[in-house]
Amino acid sequence: MQLRLSDHNSDILRNRSTDKIVGRILVSGSNGADIGTQINAILHATQIKLVLRRGGEETVIFQDKMGLIALLSSLYRPLFPTILDYVHKYSGVYPYTNDYLFGEGSATVLPFILDLGCIINLGGNDELFLDATCTAQQLSTVTNANINFEFEEAVGVGDHIMCTRFESVPPGQSSWNRDLGNNVCTIAFINLDNAAVDASTAPISDIQVNADKVSLSDSYYDLLLRRYVMCNDAETAKKSYNNFIIYHGTELDKVKLNFSLVSAAVNQGKNFVAHRFFVTDEKLLAKADGMRQKHQGRDLMKHAQSTAVVAHAQNLIKGGSQQQKAHE
Repeated sequence: MQLRLSDHNSDILRNRSTDKIVGRILVSGSNGADIGTQINAILHATQIKLVLRRGGEETVIFQDKMGLIALLSSLYRPLFPTILDYVHKYSGVYPYTNDYLFGEGSATVLPFILDLGCIINLGGNDELFLDATCTAQQLSTVTNANINFEFEEAVGVGDHIMCTRFESVPPGQSSWNRDLGNNVCTIAFINLDNAAVDASTAPISDIQVNADKVSLSDSYYDLLLRRYVMCNDAETAKKSYNNFIIYHGTELDKVKLNFSLVSAAVNQGKNFVAHRFFVTDEKLLAKADGMRQKHQGRDLMKHAQSTAVVAHAQNLIKGGSQQQKAHE
C-alpha cells in the first residue's frame, strides 16, 4: 500500500499469517536538511490504525502516530536505530550517511517496522484492516514524497492478539502513576525531545513496576545498563537516547507503574508510556491447537517409516484441519 502526503489510503489482508508491517519513507529533493525535516513531519503527521476483524468483532491492535509505533518497534530491533533520529529531529541534524539509511542521487529512503507483537493467522472471514492518513504538507524543495506499507509473511501459530497503547505523560510532572491492568507483556518509556543521555537533564529519574509476578525498581542508570546489555553495542544503545524498554517478557497481571520524573524536562506531548497486552479466547486457543496438530501431522509424514505411523499422521492432519475450520 502506498500513501502520499495530504492523503488517505487503506489496505486489507486476508488468508495469510503476519507479525509485522515493513515500511519505507521515500523523499526526493534538492535540499538535504529539508529532506530530513520532511521525513520528521511524515512520521509525526501520519496516523495509523490496524484492526483485526474476526467473527463479527473488531480488535484494535494499534492506533496512533506512525512515528511512535515505529520508534517502539525499533527498540526491539537495534538494527534500525536511525528511525529515532528522524522522530526526534534534534537541532535539525539528520544522519544521511550510515548503514541504515539508503540514498541514491537526490532520493532518500528510510526503512521502518511496525511490529504487531505476535503472529496473526488469518483464515475464513478474518481480515486485518490497515488505515493510514498523512496530513504532512510537501516542502517546496521536495519533489516527491510517499510512504509504502507491506505486511510481511510469518510462519507459526498465533494463539493470542497483542494490542499496543500509548499514553502521554502530562507536562511538568515530578511523579506519575498508572494502572496498566492484566496480560501486560511489554512496558516502554518514550521521549521525543531530549538527546542528552544525562541523569541531570533526562525526563525520567526512577521507575517502579509492581505486578503479580515481579517487583522492579530501576534508576535511570539501571535503565541505561539494561539497554546496553540488550543492544550489546554502546553506540547503538546511546542512539536510543531517553527511550527505554522497562519490561518485556511473560505476561503480568495487576500491573502498576510509579514514575519519578524531572519535572523541568517533561514537556507537553514529548513523553509517552507504551504498553502491550494480549487478548485471547477459547475459540482462538482451539483454532491454534488445531493448527499445531495439523503441522505436527505434516512433520510426522515427512519421516514416517511404517503404515501405522502414516495413518497416525493422517489422522492428526485431518483432525487438526477440522478443529481449525470449526473455529474460523
